[in-house]
Amino acid sequence: MELSTTALVPPVFESGANIIGGIFGAVGLYEFIKGLVPSPPKGVTNVGVAVGQTADNPEKDDPYNLAGNIPAISVYSVAGNLVASSKGDKKKTWKAGSKNSVSMENNAGQDSVGSEYISVVATGTNAICISAVGLKNPNDEVSYGWFSDVGVSCGMQFHWSETVVGNAGTQGYRPNCVWITGPDSKNDVKTQGFSMHIIDFSKVTE
Repeated sequence: MELSTTALVPPVFESGANIIGGIFGAVGLYEFIKGLVPSPPKGVTNVGVAVGQTADNPEKDDPYNLAGNIPAISVYSVAGNLVASSKGDKKKTWKAGSKNSVSMENNAGQDSVGSEYISVVATGTNAICISAVGLKNPNDEVSYGWFSDVGVSCGMQFHWSETVVGNAGTQGYRPNCVWITGPDSKNDVKTQGFSMHIIDFSKVTE
């Protein structure tokens, strides 16, 4: 399940809706996505990324180093056109257990274009373990979400995590997180990134 950093939008994950639907009820799906990615203003696409954690207080303790460099994110239309992107930052990190919102201005002429594909690519040598991804298009009442157990089912390297990304019944759901790292890394992580047709996984309507 590796992704070349030169690939446009390889459809790495094309299934998984049954995995998500089988775990969450309607309320759990809603809380999962709405808690991860806010509604964007006109002409902006928002992406939310949750990072794994292995401690009750990851702000003070991250014993398994699940935090890592901020990845690059790109979103694409159904036709494969780049709608918006963020370069990430190989010198900065997202903390373990954090839920991060990335707001990206849509490219010229695509203010109201809805994205369907999303890619997340590592930028630096500090590997990061990702628990969930959410997408909210401009002028759209629908939000989409993906969580990392789908990546685990596709063979990605993973780690157990305590990051809550939704509800499964009355319990907070804590998926395993999946690792990505930059091309110059010396660690054992094999995957540089991943992408998916995110509308195939889960969606909620406001």
